[in-house]
Amino acid sequence: MTALLPTVGHEHIIDFAANFVDHVHVVISTRSYEPTTFYQRRAAFLESMPSNVEYYWHDDDHAPQNPTGDNDTVFWQYWSGVVEKLVNEKIDYVFASEHYGQAVAESLEADFIPVDIAREVQAVKGSTVRQKLFRLQDNIALGFKQFLELNVVLFGQESCGKTTMARKLAKHFNGTFVPEWARPYLETVGATVTEHKMRMIVNGQHASERAVSSIDTLIKFKDTDLLSTLGFYRLYGISEPSQLQWMIDDYPNDLYIVMNDNIPFEPDQLRYGVDKRETDRKYWIDILEEQDREYYVVQNTDPQLQFDEIVDYLLNYKLSSGITYKQLMTFQRD
Repeated sequence: MTALLPTVGHEHIIDFAANFVDHVHVVISTRSYEPTTFYQRRAAFLESMPSNVEYYWHDDDHAPQNPTGDNDTVFWQYWSGVVEKLVNEKIDYVFASEHYGQAVAESLEADFIPVDIAREVQAVKGSTVRQKLFRLQDNIALGFKQFLELNVVLFGQESCGKTTMARKLAKHFNGTFVPEWARPYLETVGATVTEHKMRMIVNGQHASERAVSSIDTLIKFKDTDLLSTLGFYRLYGISEPSQLQWMIDDYPNDLYIVMNDNIPFEPDQLRYGVDKRETDRKYWIDILEEQDREYYVVQNTDPQLQFDEIVDYLLNYKLSSGITYKQLMTFQRD
């Protein structure tokens, strides 16, 4: 299999085979210019598949991808030769969810075992999942999602549109919106900030971030995080609790989107300044740089242009796995 983007369909084929025979050989074929690596694809299956499965790496940029006709013996000889060389033992069965599995089996003098060719068990096709990555993210193999996950914090000064933007982005990317924990807390117990309430906010925000970490949407959009709490400790002149830095480091977020503050301020009793901003963009950027966090500063001030700018940035953002969403979604196989 190629499994350029490992899906639940790939998992189903492997799992079926692992329940049919004692030992399964899975050949994963890659090319150097593809957006995902063999090791990433194999990792997806190692996490979820039975232990009687062995994985082999086939890497050939010039490997034929499609037969030229019904009698393309060179094509089938190439692939049967790949399997025989890598596995180096007699193959008894060939499992596939495509009809061409019959030709592969014949070339290896093995029995063909079709697996959900009608796509009735797992109605999923890898190329379709890639093209509609966020809408069909539940079809991605769970073990592969780790390479596509991103924790984004909308960050910056008061009244700059963080909450609205986080909600809008979460809806667009079919992700998870994580609200600021402090707001409903202060709205419930009273807006006056005390040292005790600040400690409760630290604990509540930390618990919120830990609690949502198991949600498996590709992107989580957070309306603030503990670095914001650090900033307000300094702004209020209250001594930071000793555990705050540990909590900040306990669950570091991947990317901070610093909003543009060149927009009108909306008065709010829960804000420190009530009817004016008490901080500026530089104040929050300095905290990000002090904490060595990756960030992007939004350039536009119009809400729709801001949204378009952030979406484009996220689609082209290189994840820690080296993958970009856009590259994965738009890659065209032969």
